[in-house]
Amino acid sequence: MRIGIVLFLAVITFGLSFTSAAKPDSCQADEAKFVEENLQQLETWAQFSTFYSQHRKCDVSALRYAFTQQVAHLAANDQGMQGLAKMLAKHPQLKSPILRHLKSEAVSSDDRDQILKALEVCQASQKGICREVKKMLDSM
Repeated sequence: MRIGIVLFLAVITFGLSFTSAAKPDSCQADEAKFVEENLQQLETWAQFSTFYSQHRKCDVSALRYAFTQQVAHLAANDQGMQGLAKMLAKHPQLKSPILRHLKSEAVSSDDRDQILKALEVCQASQKGICREVKKMLDSM
């Protein structure tokens, strides 16, 4: 009888620990807090690409808004399109999330205006991404 109870308790304990364990591909509270505290400190597309590669699973829910604001801020600065083109040449898998963020209504009107100004002076090597960013902004 004792062995049966011990075995039953062990199975229950294992089952509870397994079902309550966090998914490894989800954004945990401590990581979400880290992302929230550090995302706005990114000043270049290179920094963003490294950060995003490490924390892309946190690009959900409330933090998605913060990611959108940071993408818009980077695209709006004076090296935005040039830096974006260079970063995407190295990390083309980030193109889709970047464009998704730029299409968001969470992009401020000030950032949108600055991005549109930056698009006017795109260099030949940046024309492809500039055309796609403009298309995203125009579709809003």
